[in-house]
Amino acid sequence: MMMMMMMMMMMMMMMMMMMMMMMMMMMMMMMMMMMMMMMMMMMMMMMMMMMMMMMMMMMMMMMMMMMMMMMMMMMMMMMMMMMMMMMMMMMMMMMMMMMMMMMMMMMMMMMMMMMMMMMMMMMMMMMMMIN
Repeated sequence: MMMMMMMMMMMMMMMMMMMMMMMMMMMMMMMMMMMMMMMMMMMMMMMMMMMMMMMMMMMMMMMMMMMMMMMMMMMMMMMMMMMMMMMMMMMMMMMMMMMMMMMMMMMMMMMMMMMMMMMMMMMMMMMMMIN
């Protein structure tokens, strides 16, 4: 009987130990799994952050490019406007010059006519005097 009891006790102890070991192993496994999950999550987060940063950088670059293009366009427009203005001014100047020339010509013609008239009058006077 005693021997039997002893054997039983031993068996029980062994069982208990085994159970404990199993439990420990399970716990360890769980912990490992948790750690792995955490690491994976962290990695994912980092990747997401990196992607976001890259996107932001791309957006910024695009914005800068757009701004530069706009500036260039504005400059071109300004230049075109200036050129147009210059052309207009030149045209106006040319017109003015033409008008002045025309006026001068007219004046000259008038003077010539006057001179001719005077000469004719003089000649008539002379003729009369001779007569």
